[in-house]
Amino acid sequence: MIKLIIISIVFFSSTTCVTSQQLTFKIDSLSQDYKTSLIDEEKKASPEISLTASHFSSDVKPTPKTQSSRYLFSESAYGLKEGQHMYQNILGVLNSYSYGFSDNFTFNFSTELANIIAGRFPIVLLSPKYTFGSEQSNVRYGLGVNYAFSISDDNEAIGSVYGLMTIGKPYNNITIGLGYLYDTDDGFDDRPYFQLSTSLLLSEKYIFLVDANFAIDGELQGIISPTLRYTKGNATFDLSVTITSEDEAEVIPVAGVSFLF
Repeated sequence: MIKLIIISIVFFSSTTCVTSQQLTFKIDSLSQDYKTSLIDEEKKASPEISLTASHFSSDVKPTPKTQSSRYLFSESAYGLKEGQHMYQNILGVLNSYSYGFSDNFTFNFSTELANIIAGRFPIVLLSPKYTFGSEQSNVRYGLGVNYAFSISDDNEAIGSVYGLMTIGKPYNNITIGLGYLYDTDDGFDDRPYFQLSTSLLLSEKYIFLVDANFAIDGELQGIISPTLRYTKGNATFDLSVTITSEDEAEVIPVAGVSFLF
């Protein structure tokens, strides 16, 4: 709250040759004028405060009406609201559908088209996610599972279990995650992988994302995906590059789109 305080100080001087009655009259008159001045200044102060508040509120960036549940690939500790649907497509071949069963539970179903085009059964990814936390403290937590399988691969499956902590608002935040990989042949990997993702609201239409996942296996290995996200209505359009940390690092351009409905 911005408070405007105006103090009026009036000095009165007169010659020393005035009578006591004249001095009393002048002091009373000055007191009345001083009170009137303060009332007028208070009336003027009210619109000043209103204009000032309006000026500052115009600097606040409007919040996009788009999803904040997912960065480019990785999840945040924000989920969909109850009854919300989200469709995401990456590179035209990776398709994902999410549904909010409640404000705290989101279920995601993903598949790909490459195997379908090749005449094989596609890989299917099931990803339930439970999120919770206090919006007042701007800290949320998430627990989730990824389970990917294909019937054409002798019922082999891979997946992961993970935990997340997101600090910040839906479109201005940082997420720290830890998880363990799993496959049907070897069980759970004894080495964890880590997630570090961030979202920065640049304007009403643009959000900058960084999505990084890495593991330490003698040396640091992982991928990082800086992304520029454009929002329009309930849609987001992502333009990114995915960079691997291998000896011969690869830079792969990636484009994606999502719709919240």
